[in-house]
Amino acid sequence: MTPRLVVLTGYPTSGKSTIARYMQDELGFCKVGTDDIGEMLYGKSFPRVLQNEQGGLKESIMWHGSYHLKMLLVSEGFDTVIDVTAPTNDMRIQWLNTKHANGEFPAEKYLMTLQVDREELLRRPFPEIVPFWDKHWEEPEENPVNYEILLYQNNTSRDREVIYADLKQRFGKKGK
Repeated sequence: MTPRLVVLTGYPTSGKSTIARYMQDELGFCKVGTDDIGEMLYGKSFPRVLQNEQGGLKESIMWHGSYHLKMLLVSEGFDTVIDVTAPTNDMRIQWLNTKHANGEFPAEKYLMTLQVDREELLRRPFPEIVPFWDKHWEEPEENPVNYEILLYQNNTSRDREVIYADLKQRFGKKGK
């Protein structure tokens, strides 16, 4: 069967990691996230990784590690969810890309974006980062990569339950 690749984007604290964990635990997806790589390498989670006093953390290792793990999992036929902020459409296209030197790994591709009202983001942890992401965020747009866009509101626990129900219906439990 063709693996499913879901790139899960949204502002920091929008609930990406919570939804990705649900997809891992309940739907059998492999979860890949830059935060996971950062914690593995540096023993710190977002945003502490970015607040390194020495400024020497290699954020590129977090991105490249996650990207290569995604490629390995998709090439082996695993359903994979990528937990990443990816504020621009160009970044999202890169995460949805499954091309390699000899062609492209087949995958059903989905771009899932969690939308949270700005006022709610400002009530969540790390409200000081919201203005930064406001400047860099682009709304998802269609492009030639051939993927389906899934947009969800995630302001309340009720919203999250609606997301879970839709994901369960859409993806069911497949796994490898």
